[in-house]
Amino acid sequence: MNFLRSFLWNSLNKNNINIAKDLFKNKDNFESIKNNFLVKILNHAKKNVPYYKEKFSNIDFSNFQVSDLYKLPILTKKELKKDFEKLKSNDIDTRKWWENTSWWSTWEPVIFIQDEEYQKWVNISLYYYYKYILDIDWANSKKVIFWGSPKDISKSTWGFITKLKNYFLQTIWINAFTPFNDKNMKEYINIINSFKPDIIKWYTSSLLYLAKFAKNNNIKMHSPKIVMTAAEPLDENQRLFFEDIFWTHIINFYWSRETSSIAWESYEKNLLIFEFNNIVEIVNWDILVTNLHNYSMPLIRFKIWDISDNINFSINKYNLPIMTPVTWRFFDIFIKTNWEKFHSQFIVQLLFFKDWINKFQIIQEKIDKIILNIELEKWEKVNESEKKNIELKIINMMWKTCIVEWNYVDKINKTKNWKYLYTINKLIK
Repeated sequence: MNFLRSFLWNSLNKNNINIAKDLFKNKDNFESIKNNFLVKILNHAKKNVPYYKEKFSNIDFSNFQVSDLYKLPILTKKELKKDFEKLKSNDIDTRKWWENTSWWSTWEPVIFIQDEEYQKWVNISLYYYYKYILDIDWANSKKVIFWGSPKDISKSTWGFITKLKNYFLQTIWINAFTPFNDKNMKEYINIINSFKPDIIKWYTSSLLYLAKFAKNNNIKMHSPKIVMTAAEPLDENQRLFFEDIFWTHIINFYWSRETSSIAWESYEKNLLIFEFNNIVEIVNWDILVTNLHNYSMPLIRFKIWDISDNINFSINKYNLPIMTPVTWRFFDIFIKTNWEKFHSQFIVQLLFFKDWINKFQIIQEKIDKIILNIELEKWEKVNESEKKNIELKIINMMWKTCIVEWNYVDKINKTKNWKYLYTINKLIK
């Protein structure tokens, strides 16, 4: 079966695999490769994207280098929302494209466009990472993925063809929004220990609860080839604890919906930037990303709103620059009125794409009280129907005996390291 799986997967992905092989053979030339990609997309943007036609009108890109990026303006989420139509490429209909959404790192959910060329390079980057950095055969690896995006879960689990694909690629998806009760923890552990995956990908905070449950109940966990943590920071204490539970490599990866894979850890715990897909800059601690392959809506020097200290460009065996740890996405685990735990992202996603909400913060004040701090959009009034629907869904999740308090504020403050906390649980502080 492994031979057949490899044959079919390699046949279907032959072009991407060959590109990744060529990249590996030419890794000593990554500097010129990324410069060529950069100049190509900048010229495309100048010619075909109204927003950049204005911004780049007096710039000649013929001898442009990555080191010249500082000369170009920074694109923020606010501008992406305001100038959405102007950021579309005029030749967008010559490609297969789709809309995607993002809300990580700030309270500013945005819509943007991606296309087949963009997705092709996402896949190439992933193949390169597993094959040439981790030495893992993705096609023949068994995978358990714990994820919280309703859109991703739906796309990855519904329909006969999707289920057949998951069976073929030996992938099990678990919904991150299920409560963290004993029953579910035992079920997840049983899935891992019986399925024996090679790769486990899990939200950091959720994995922490699973690992603590296993330790407290003296349950020995299957040891995969790697455990990948996502969506939230991974500190060294957590890493050591996970290593003690799973007896394997704990790998952290950094990505965004706007640009996908940005930096992934090697076994040496170095956060490697895949510069043939995205160019990363750090300006006053802010991370700026330029995707090199999204021609339908180029995002050039896009401000992700995550922060890092610096990038190390010194030579290493991968010939890829190394980022210092990223400060990003903050969520707490919430507790239902029956004392079951669940990921607070469930409530977070209820508040996105509401015209009247600019920013928000969710606080669990008591076991039966949720406070919603809301910063309203200018000139917008509260949509009472949407408000009631949000409240009912929170109450249902919290086990029906919960007070939801709406608190309208002028401003929601950042933390001392300039990040927004989506959710705060005062019961576990």
